[in-house]
Amino acid sequence: MYIQSTTTTSASQLVNQIAKYFYMNLAGAVDFKKSSNLAEVWTIVLYQVPIDIIRKYNLPESYKDVSEMLISISLTPYITPQGMKLRVNLIEESPDEITLGHKTFDIEKLQVNRNKEYFDEILNKVEFYLKQRLEKRYQDYDFLY
Repeated sequence: MYIQSTTTTSASQLVNQIAKYFYMNLAGAVDFKKSSNLAEVWTIVLYQVPIDIIRKYNLPESYKDVSEMLISISLTPYITPQGMKLRVNLIEESPDEITLGHKTFDIEKLQVNRNKEYFDEILNKVEFYLKQRLEKRYQDYDFLY
């Protein structure tokens, strides 16, 4: 006889829980959407072009203004030979839809450690990675976190 535990969470449910947690706790989060195997959180990152860069390249005064960059954080589960994984994609929502990078997490570990501390740990890793990728891609910008 096979008995399924009532406390087990499917990968899709877990992805939705993490995305909702990101939406509620990520600074700058503006929207949240979930579907069967995908959840997305949109966040706004503020940036400014430094004065020395403006002067160096003779850019117009409008470049001094603080600007917004919309980032999509998409979360999706997938299966590997090593087990279920959660993939977090970081995409700049511009006309080019530039992929800034991705991170993966072990879903089995997430299912066991479904608590605020572990969700915080994932959020911190994703935030840190996003900052790294933005600063690498846009070296001439000052980001305001």
